[in-house]
Amino acid sequence: MSWFYESGATWKRRASISVDATQWAAGAIDITALIPVTWTQFWDEIDASGNEARIVDPDGTTKLSYDISGFNKTT
Repeated sequence: MSWFYESGATWKRRASISVDATQWAAGAIDITALIPVTWTQFWDEIDASGNEARIVDPDGTTKLSYDISGFNKTT
């Protein structure tokens, strides 16, 4: 596991999510992650749209595609 690095970016918070993919078919990546309302470090820093979130490969630099199915910082 390594952290995402982007030239010129200053990241205030980082967190890892470990996924056990040992039972997946080759090339399959499909997970759902719920950010708990009690994770105040995340909610205090993230922008209103959720666009500051970055999902990366374990190499820490390869951005993965992702879909945010719902995001509401105020509630």
